[in-house]
Amino acid sequence: MPLLAQFNDKTKLSIMRKGTRTLWNICGGKTWPQFKQVKSAILLLAHLIHTDDEEVLNSACWALLELSYRKKDIIQAGVFPCLVELLPHPSLFVLIPAMCIVHNIISDVDDIQIQVSADSSS
Repeated sequence: MPLLAQFNDKTKLSIMRKGTRTLWNICGGKTWPQFKQVKSAILLLAHLIHTDDEEVLNSACWALLELSYRKKDIIQAGVFPCLVELLPHPSLFVLIPAMCIVHNIISDVDDIQIQVSADSSS
């Protein structure tokens, strides 16, 4: 939670990059974080994938990939449409993790959940 609190509109880009990479490392640890921590992280990552900085985008996508076992939480947080929007991204550093997350989500949820998620992005 203290790490998540460091992200705001006044956060310097260098701190945002380090913080997002740290968040990715935490999400990718050998033990999965508790749900309440994951929920806050997913909401923050949903915000971070709107940035123009490729390094922040890369780390945020990899962190979301680590959390993509929580498919329904990612869909409910409204992150899925944003990830789909990243699919034409010119950088492979963003495209590859975004594609992996989208694949993980659509490979195991039902068509209704996917349609509701797609409709909410329109």
